Amino acid sequence: MQITYLSGESGVLNRLIMSLDHLEVEDISSFCRIKKDEHMPNQANFYEVDSFTNLVRIVAHLHFYNQERLLLYRGQNKLYLNKNKQYSFYPSIFRGANGNLNLQPNELERRYDELNKMKDLLKDKLPSKYPIEGTELKDSLIYSIIQHYNLASTPFLDLTHSLQVAYSFGCEGASNHCYIAVFGFPHLKGRQILYKCKPNLINVPLLYHCPPNILRPHFQEAYSIGLNIFTDSNRDKSRHDWKKNLVAIIEIPVEDTYRLTEDYLQLNEKPDFIKEVENNLQ
Repeated sequence: MQITYLSGESGVLNRLIMSLDHLEVEDISSFCRIKKDEHMPNQANFYEVDSFTNLVRIVAHLHFYNQERLLLYRGQNKLYLNKNKQYSFYPSIFRGANGNLNLQPNELERRYDELNKMKDLLKDKLPSKYPIEGTELKDSLIYSIIQHYNLASTPFLDLTHSLQVAYSFGCEGASNHCYIAVFGFPHLKGRQILYKCKPNLINVPLLYHCPPNILRPHFQEAYSIGLNIFTDSNRDKSRHDWKKNLVAIIEIPVEDTYRLTEDYLQLNEKPDFIKEVENNLQ
């Protein structure tokens, strides 16, 4: 760790800074197992832990060695493979039943048509004086809200900044074990929506940009990741596989102690204007 010493600080503070310079990082083999898995992308590791406490410890280790990246989480009760037999993390618009990626072209077109109809309806319901400049940024927020409330399939992937939220979702429908996927992205500038061309990326921190009458993203510390191409004309879905940003997958036993309740996660919360949009589509 590179330390910059500040002149004029107290002796106590300087001794603390010097101690950080010689800090010994705990050996992770004492609380987790690194699993060799042929399905993992080369840049990522597969870990096994036996408790939520050790999940926090390995994630703390990942944060320490990935300070140049913003780490976000996704909990799943199972893992899915792409055509190259690697673990994949595709947005919902490209996934069929049981994670099947072989959608027919007409099905993909139907999903995009449904998404655009939902976007047009929802756009009219957002506050007129919304504090976001630019069509692309506002559209990315609308797509993210659609994805978060499961109003339609989208090219955005739900993530969270809360390890406990990710774990709780991973436990849903799991038998004995669930999985926490850890992804690394460029840091946000303050709380702004991150819109980058290189790498091709949009990161929407929903908890900072949703209207105050939309509570679920705040409870879930929600983020949404997508490409800055909303209507992908050639439908090259391989570009939408977020395994390229995967840092780790962590397997952990399912237990109730650290699971958040449905009430806390606001799974049944749905603002009136979203209900109205749903009714308009029926």
